[in-house]
Amino acid sequence: MKIYPLAMTQVHWPTFIKVCQEELGYSPTRGLDEVGIKPDAPCAFLAAIGMDNKPLKQLRFGHQIGTAWKHVRASFIAVAPQKVLCQLDNYTDLQITGNKIEESSDYLIIMTGSMRDWRDAIIMCCRTDSRIHKEIREMMNFCLVYFQESGFREVWHDCEKIGLEDGTFIIKVR
Repeated sequence: MKIYPLAMTQVHWPTFIKVCQEELGYSPTRGLDEVGIKPDAPCAFLAAIGMDNKPLKQLRFGHQIGTAWKHVRASFIAVAPQKVLCQLDNYTDLQITGNKIEESSDYLIIMTGSMRDWRDAIIMCCRTDSRIHKEIREMMNFCLVYFQESGFREVWHDCEKIGLEDGTFIIKVR
């Protein structure tokens, strides 16, 4: 199985800052500076989307306080067996597009979702449930590490990673 990051929502900062300054009287990026998030970081738009200059609140609790997380979307492209494609479809709200690879039993798939969809999918698929194949846990492990390395660590602030003997990890929500 192979998986690669493909796309992430990009904000047009000049427009966002200009309109907020004109209508609210301040820049939505002030809070980013205070917590050391650079505007070019993949997590910056999600952190600023609340327009209240409380980026950690948005990253940690955006899924609880409204629809902010639905504005930020990410896509990955992967080569995976059909059983992974079926489990993604059954256990997640990710949008899946796939095409069978000629002369192979694998599929080339694109998975897309909002940050809320990804959080839910990763938590759902990173568990020890006999119905969840190891391959899907490996895929979601990769996605979580990618998101965390891209500045979205706070999205999973209430989760604990627990390593398994097979080299993967599960997620426990505290």
